[in-house]
Amino acid sequence: ANEAFGDLRSNEQFANIEHEQARYTGGQLKMKYGFESAEDTHIALMFETENWKSDDLMALCVLNMIMGGGGSFSAGGPGKGMYTRLYREVLGSYHWINHISCSHQIYDDSGIFALYGCAQSEQASELCSVMVREAINMLVRPPTEKEIKRAKQALASNICFEFEHRHIVFEDIARQVNVYGTHKSPEMWRDDIMKVDKDDVLRVAKKLLQTNPTLLAMGNDVSRVPQHEEIKTVIKEAIA
Repeated sequence: ANEAFGDLRSNEQFANIEHEQARYTGGQLKMKYGFESAEDTHIALMFETENWKSDDLMALCVLNMIMGGGGSFSAGGPGKGMYTRLYREVLGSYHWINHISCSHQIYDDSGIFALYGCAQSEQASELCSVMVREAINMLVRPPTEKEIKRAKQALASNICFEFEHRHIVFEDIARQVNVYGTHKSPEMWRDDIMKVDKDDVLRVAKKLLQTNPTLLAMGNDVSRVPQHEEIKTVIKEAIA
């Protein structure tokens, strides 16, 4: 790699590239869009969170595993996430929700933590309320020791499983060296994961809920989706 690309930084063509730090702003976007299922409205509720170099990166990943989620149908079985909060408390309680899940995207200088849900347009307001409630509950209803233990084991297992694929190992080596300047083995990541406790998870949850939320809604009818300021106010009052 050094032989092929080592001189890029000294090349005048690349020497003056400006690297501006990402600035998360939050806000809302509602867009009329015709999905394959024309009656559905898709909603995403997002917050700014940890970056690749954050000391709380593994706590964020554990929180993501605690929340979990998925589709309204699953054949079950090990590893399907059916003991996660969104599965047990949302998909198991609201038959009209087609999908709800949690995810995160991590970058060098910032990150995005997102709840994504899908239901028919008539239930868009109720879906949004459920998503906001579950976001707030990340902080006001602390995870149990059982939830944390299960999430940490699942996260560590996922990382070890991914490293069984050579193309993923190759990509991960390149990514880690680029970000950290070194490479951590699955065993090292597992050690970091197992150090995460309830206080770490709550700290990450509080920090992300204090950011300005981003609301994205798409579908043929988004008129029933609440406004960004309403959601922002509800969250702010709940975590005060």
